[in-house]
Amino acid sequence: MSDRDESGECRCGHSACRRAQAGAGRRSDLEAFLGDVTGRRISGRADDVAACLSLLECAVAVTSNGAAIISEAGPYVIPSFTGGALPYRESHINVRMHAPGLSVAIAADADADAGRPAALHLFDAAGASTHRAYATSTGDALVIDGIARDGGLLPSSPRIDAEPVSATRWETGDQLDHLDSIVVDSVDRRRRLALVDPSVARRIDPGVVPLVLSHLCTVGLVVTLGVPTTTLVQLHRSRLTAVEHHDGTVSMSAGSCTVTYDRASAVECWAVRSHGVHGPTTTLELYDASWRCILVVTQLGIIGEAAHSAWEHLTDSLPDG
Repeated sequence: MSDRDESGECRCGHSACRRAQAGAGRRSDLEAFLGDVTGRRISGRADDVAACLSLLECAVAVTSNGAAIISEAGPYVIPSFTGGALPYRESHINVRMHAPGLSVAIAADADADAGRPAALHLFDAAGASTHRAYATSTGDALVIDGIARDGGLLPSSPRIDAEPVSATRWETGDQLDHLDSIVVDSVDRRRRLALVDPSVARRIDPGVVPLVLSHLCTVGLVVTLGVPTTTLVQLHRSRLTAVEHHDGTVSMSAGSCTVTYDRASAVECWAVRSHGVHGPTTTLELYDASWRCILVVTQLGIIGEAAHSAWEHLTDSLPDG
């Protein structure tokens, strides 16, 4: 199996290769960001700064990977980290991070002329944007300002130094092991999906996913949507209230959360089965041409046996890709 796609781009998954590709011929997200806004780099570890997200009373959280974007308004749960538990909380913003990958945190000043509120921006070691938290009130803007003042509001990080996710552990692990492997290195995960038993991972037609989402909206089935970046995934669990298809994109609404992805970028879809609360549970994983995971659709947590059975029946019926 070649490590390069038809265009010759290396997709071996090695971090050095990804950094070299990111720097070839274009500025990083961080460089572009610093050229457009006024802000201060925050002292302290980025995962400590991320823990401060829970201090915001009502922020707009945005995670984008270039092919999909999720946006949700509300308070944060203290972010969970790979290798640890996932304390999901309804009506809150839920983010799961891989702390070693987070490198830079910047508090951006509000710009009334440009219509930009104060915000907290997180970047990885290659300068790629991983997450943004926009203040929606004066109080939240003051919190972001306080975080930036030499780490003055930084608490002791609640992160537990949990067991790292290994390259092979997820293949026989539970849902969190699978989810964490996407956050840690989705390119390596995609490579391995083609090698595992078809009972664990089956390639399906990505063109049916918009129809699946519309069906989920019609029947009101509770699902979890996730948009991953190089170092985190932002999650939302609820019933879909609207699904719209237009101009090559698919947009989903669920309460205060919206998720949109580009259909042309989703060149592959894999139905991957792992151990969940109600037994084997399928996750639909969309990948782009570089083998980066851009969107996941699954059922996390306690859903109910009837809902779980309906989800498994639906995913089992999807045609091979």
